[in-house]
Amino acid sequence: MMQKMMMGFQRVLKGGNEFVQEIYKCVLHTFQMISHPCTQNPYTF
Repeated sequence: MMQKMMMGFQRVLKGGNEFVQEIYKCVLHTFQMISHPCTQNPYTF
């Protein structure tokens, strides 16, 4: 699950679509906050 998300994230970054990148970062951030409420850095897996 996490690996698929990271692969998708890298694909989005390579795509260069800034709007999509921002949306994806928000989704990823929200997902991380739900999964790891105590984690300081939401992008740390």
